[in-house]
Amino acid sequence: MKILVMTTLPQQFTCGVNTHISYLLQGLQSLGMDHDLLTYPSSGEYTRRAFAKRVVRKLKIDLFDTWLRRQKIEYFKRLIKERLAVKEYDVLHSHDCYATFAVLEVMPTRIPIITTMHGPVTFEMLSTGERKNSRLVQETFAIEKQAFQNSTLCIAVDAALKAMLEQEYAVRSEKIVTIPNAVHIEHIISLARGGHPFDIPRPFFLVPRRLVPKNGIEFAIRALSFCRQDISLAIAGEGPLRRSLAHMVAEAGLEDRVFFLGDVMQAALLPLMRSAAGVIVPSVPSHGVIEATSLAVLEAMACKKPIIASQIGGISDILHPVGYPFLTPAGDARLIGRFMDAILDAGHAEMEAILQKNFAHLQQTHSSAVWMQAVCDSYRLACGVSSSHEVC
Repeated sequence: MKILVMTTLPQQFTCGVNTHISYLLQGLQSLGMDHDLLTYPSSGEYTRRAFAKRVVRKLKIDLFDTWLRRQKIEYFKRLIKERLAVKEYDVLHSHDCYATFAVLEVMPTRIPIITTMHGPVTFEMLSTGERKNSRLVQETFAIEKQAFQNSTLCIAVDAALKAMLEQEYAVRSEKIVTIPNAVHIEHIISLARGGHPFDIPRPFFLVPRRLVPKNGIEFAIRALSFCRQDISLAIAGEGPLRRSLAHMVAEAGLEDRVFFLGDVMQAALLPLMRSAAGVIVPSVPSHGVIEATSLAVLEAMACKKPIIASQIGGISDILHPVGYPFLTPAGDARLIGRFMDAILDAGHAEMEAILQKNFAHLQQTHSSAVWMQAVCDSYRLACGVSSSHEVC
């Protein structure tokens, strides 16, 4: 079976989607499956378009914004045509609505198309301040709806996203399979043994999140005022809230305790995670966007690090089954602070038992072997081939 994995995000762009794709490519490689990745050939082209998009959004000129998006889709259509002209594939596996939309315009029916929904782009736009009645938002929703409805199969990474596909995008339930995110545990453990270039005062907690509203970074920062101990925060991620969060830190006089590291590639992020006292994932609901199966949580479990996380969406799906003790209501800065102290105060044997239970659960439900079996089954389903008990 020949698989073409597609995304309009370049590999250099650090985000959960690209981490997911990197794990998928590793899994396909380990199974010896014939596969290729189609994305922007360089970050330069993507960066130029992203810069132009930021400019027109600041000017709030809807017409230019939608024109830029159409140029992005047209560019990707050319990439698809060039690739399909030199190689045939059994399945096209898209990881965003724009890639799927481009495929549908190039070849509506010939090859089965699977689209993985990592999150609703339209609702994420609203979360970051776009106007609900803007042309950009309305057109984005139409593109998403057409992409999902016309895919041969949709993969939702958690139950909440499956429900959203059915209710918001009117996708038939029989066209949706739920496959929770997973990680390559051995790969994470190996990378985590490496070094990182950051000098963060200890003890510190790592917040590996993009700086957008749904990730709740402000609550991790506010939590420091509720800690008894002198704890630092290392925030690994970039995004539109950088300036406002830095202002919050300055006003609170926390510049010597909160460190904005910007985008950090996985090879440096995992060693940083390993040296942290724990990991904080303080996600909050934002305009209908709720955290999916968090890769940051899964990576922390693989590194056997304590996690403080909101009990919502995919995070709860991961940690609730093991009775994990450090889950908080969304936006509860006081409890996040108390849990930071509790983790530092916990006895070694007590904490080791909690982390080992997490690790065992990770192996059983979110390992690459379990995940790749489900992904291969989805490929067979899209092709109309009977499922097998063996991985592809």
